[in-house]
Amino acid sequence: MTLHIHGEPHRLTFRHITARETLVEEWYDEEGTFAGVTEATLSMRRDGQWENVGWAPAVCVRQDQFCKATGRKVALTRLLHFTFPNDRVARREVWEQYFRRGGAS
Repeated sequence: MTLHIHGEPHRLTFRHITARETLVEEWYDEEGTFAGVTEATLSMRRDGQWENVGWAPAVCVRQDQFCKATGRKVALTRLLHFTFPNDRVARREVWEQYFRRGGAS
């Protein structure tokens, strides 16, 4: 999804991981089980190439129901607070474009 933040083009992508395709130990509980992760990545065009400027995960525990829509919202919330901690306008712009493009489903 291409977004414009303060007039600059950005790309927002999500990746849903439900299998053991990752090596991040923190994503497994003490018993070694893994319920699912949604990753949100924000990229910005610099020198003709997309460069990552932010990344955040939403990790399910075994008791959680894996839901892509919920995972996207949680991951995006974390991404925006880490990437734009003092820029409420940028965060609002992203959410408005996200929901306008049907990101809630």
